[in-house]
Amino acid sequence: MRFTQLLEAFDRLIMLIDTAWLSQKLDSDEAVKFRERKTDDMSKMVKALIKHGAAARAMAHANNDVEAQKDIEKVEAQAAADKQEREAAGFVEPTEAGKEVAEVAEAAESAA
Repeated sequence: MRFTQLLEAFDRLIMLIDTAWLSQKLDSDEAVKFRERKTDDMSKMVKALIKHGAAARAMAHANNDVEAQKDIEKVEAQAAADKQEREAAGFVEPTEAGKEVAEVAEAAESAA
């Protein structure tokens, strides 16, 4: 499952909880607790994915295998092309100025 699909499913889940709350099928406190718990779970998962990705990238770069380096370059070129495509479509990348996503996640985690 692509990460974007996971985020969309999470968004639908939260909308269903809100709908249940608005329909008085779910108590307000229960809805708040559920949203908080699921948001925390999603946040932890995103941080873990970023950490694993950064660790995998570091290990791959540390490997001096020529084929591995070619694969890395190919994937990074595809990621850059995907980023340009998203930006051309009007999507703004969610990073702080001058920082990589992993750095932002690490800073957020160390602050918590």
